[in-house]
Amino acid sequence: FASVGHLIADVIRLRDEVNGIQAANEIHEHLDIPVVYLTAYSDENLPQQAKLTDAYAYLTKPVRERELHASLEMSLYKHASEKRIHHLNQVLRSVRDVNQLITRERVPQRLLDEACAILMRTRGYRLALIVHVEKDRLRILSFAGEDREFINNIFENSSGELINKLPCMECFQIKQPVVCHDILHDERYETWWQEALNVNLLSMVAIPIMSAGGLFGILSVYADQPNIFGDEEVDLLLELAGDMAFGLTSIREEKERKLAEASYRNIFENAPIGIFQSTPQGRFLKVNPVMARIYGYDSQQDMLESVHDIATQIYDSSAQRDEFKNLLAKQDEVLNFQASNLRKDGSVIWSATNARTIRNTEGEILYYEGFVRDITETKQAEESLHEREELFSALIANTGDLILL
Repeated sequence: FASVGHLIADVIRLRDEVNGIQAANEIHEHLDIPVVYLTAYSDENLPQQAKLTDAYAYLTKPVRERELHASLEMSLYKHASEKRIHHLNQVLRSVRDVNQLITRERVPQRLLDEACAILMRTRGYRLALIVHVEKDRLRILSFAGEDREFINNIFENSSGELINKLPCMECFQIKQPVVCHDILHDERYETWWQEALNVNLLSMVAIPIMSAGGLFGILSVYADQPNIFGDEEVDLLLELAGDMAFGLTSIREEKERKLAEASYRNIFENAPIGIFQSTPQGRFLKVNPVMARIYGYDSQQDMLESVHDIATQIYDSSAQRDEFKNLLAKQDEVLNFQASNLRKDGSVIWSATNARTIRNTEGEILYYEGFVRDITETKQAEESLHEREELFSALIANTGDLILL
């Protein structure tokens, strides 16, 4: 019966030092073969000892053939189910481990490599790789396993028509999982049947890794048994691929955010005009160096610590303070205004401010962000020009009669 995957220990008491129960226990542990006991002994202690070996049945002679056959069938079915559950638990563990991986790994290549390595801990998996399709060619992004030569031979020596039949290419086209249940009887692998047999690669599955920007790549897993990739396993691998896509997207977004923050900091610190952020109540949150210089402060921190209310400490007239508060109360998305302000030393300057309202997802105002230009010289020039125009008008009015004469 060993050829069909089970063993009957028909001798409980062997002649040497090892009894049948001990022998069955060793066979079960080392060969993963289900054990059915068949014995003529009726010792009450024997069934208790047999339980410790995870036996699938304990039969005493005489036994009818139908009873024996049914016990064997049930034992084989139970053993296969347990193996399947154990295998799925290993895949589920891989999903969990990849979940933990994406919380700590911030380098995309290391995330891909480690995810493939995690999959290789699953019993029965021989290869795990992630590929990308470029101009009708498959390029390996990450690989784990011992038989890379087999994969390289397929990818590098296949014609366009031949490689387009592969599950990876089909997965790329339909964006859905593609399973090859039996490589040695699948015509898509006919050219490589012997090579697959030599390296014991008997089934595979191609899983799309979908990110927000579309298809990132294809996760391919090869196993040493046919018909191993059932629906439950494919669903677990889809979940794992989704976790990988989430991790890759998170890394990319974090990188983009850091670049944006660096760019903003560069603009904020080096802009030729004043930039600020303030609370809706008028307290500065941030000011750049130019903003501090416009208002006569030695540093940004000096201004932040000194100015606690823009309306009362920056504006030098009650009318302008009231106007500014009215602007804030309107909660407009964009505020544009000009006003005369007090510098730290008490001198008066004119500034032009353009500010926008920053809100959260609930529509509540978080802060105001704006730009400030020192227009004191422009205002002084306008006032000087206005004074000259008035003086000229007065001269014309006073000398008009003389000109007519």
